[in-house]
Amino acid sequence: MNDRLRDFVRFVGERDGIHDKAALAQEAAAKFRLTKDRKVFYCADFAVRFSASANANFGNTVLSLSNLKKVDDRPVIVCLVTPI
Repeated sequence: MNDRLRDFVRFVGERDGIHDKAALAQEAAAKFRLTKDRKVFYCADFAVRFSASANANFGNTVLSLSNLKKVDDRPVIVCLVTPI
């Protein structure tokens, strides 16, 4: 894992309990200078899709696979925000 990706994972972990997908995505995009393309945020080192679930079950959280083709040359992170 490269340093920038490690920093991103640490950044998200430090915000455990934020419970607001839009706020987390906005903070992350600003800090890591992420480009937004539809619902995927990316930079040269990684891509991330922020999703939310109303409860701890997240079986219906689906990625737009066709949109991920643009960033399939780097690690893709799914960041799931839940109320718990």
